[in-house]
Amino acid sequence: QMQCKELTSTFLKFALPKSGLVRTTARDIVFAPKTVMGLAYPDIWTQQLTAHAEVLVDHGSANTLTGKLLRTYCEGLYIEAGIGGDCFTWDVANMPWITESWVSRTIADLQHARITLHHNIVQ
Repeated sequence: QMQCKELTSTFLKFALPKSGLVRTTARDIVFAPKTVMGLAYPDIWTQQLTAHAEVLVDHGSANTLTGKLLRTYCEGLYIEAGIGGDCFTWDVANMPWITESWVSRTIADLQHARITLHHNIVQ
């Protein structure tokens, strides 16, 4: 999330003046939808998290290469974490012994956004 904020901040610092706006324009206006007179600039962290959740949902139980890789990684995550249960409910932000990866980072981001996923991986 921090990297996305830095990218967005740098982009807006240059893009807003080029659009004829003050670079300190309130971010509530920048990100608000056009229906309420906002600029409707997309929040890239939200878009990225949505895309990651979509991959987990679409491929998590699919018999595709991506699906197989995701399930294999999640099974390895169980071994690495040393605990059972639903890996999507783990507090991975407070588990420094697990290797940070796309899946563990996505789980942490989903929890931060209060989005809940469940899986059917055999334990």
